[in-house]
Amino acid sequence: MTIKGVLFDLDDTLYDRRLAFRAWADRFLNAHLNELGPHERAETAGLLVELDDNGYGAKDALFGALKARHPELSYAVDELIDHFYRGFLVDLTLDPGAKSLLDHLREKNIPFDVITNGLSNQRPKLAALGVDQWASCVFVSSEFGCKKPDPKIFYAALAELGFGAAETLFVGDHPKLDIAGAKGVGMLTAWIKRPGVEWPADLADLQPNFTVSSLDDLIPLF
Repeated sequence: MTIKGVLFDLDDTLYDRRLAFRAWADRFLNAHLNELGPHERAETAGLLVELDDNGYGAKDALFGALKARHPELSYAVDELIDHFYRGFLVDLTLDPGAKSLLDHLREKNIPFDVITNGLSNQRPKLAALGVDQWASCVFVSSEFGCKKPDPKIFYAALAELGFGAAETLFVGDHPKLDIAGAKGVGMLTAWIKRPGVEWPADLADLQPNFTVSSLDDLIPLF
């Protein structure tokens, strides 16, 4: 098996989004609701995490609920959303294993692209992580016109990378969007298993080729 190129997901693959969001929430509460007692602070932090839904929750609903709970916040919902998107970048750090793997790919001259679902604000994340300097191309679903697991976005990234599906490894955290989507076009797949997450029973017939807890576990493949 020879892997000539790699495609990566972004959120919860190259960095730990849950960890980054919790760090942002702590900074936000310290800056804007620092008079909360320990119990109310914990409840508010829990509300933020719950409504964020690891990035899948609507931000207008999240900050609308926050303002309803804490009317002392003087910012409008749109201002809070803008604050989040700018402030969240401060807390982004490549996972150590991801940095080791990316460094190794660069040393071996193995090209890689990124496919990420989301809006154009995904690009500042890549810049904050430093990945935009290394990736040969970045596909953002809102810009491309469809999102994972639609085969079209995978085929487009493969064409840009210049290798066939069987020669390309897709690395991601989401069983359906990433792994099942990539396997559907014939790619090799590596699933990064985050703590507490198990492979879904309804995707038992679509197991990844590799399962890792850290991306540097993939280095021996190259």
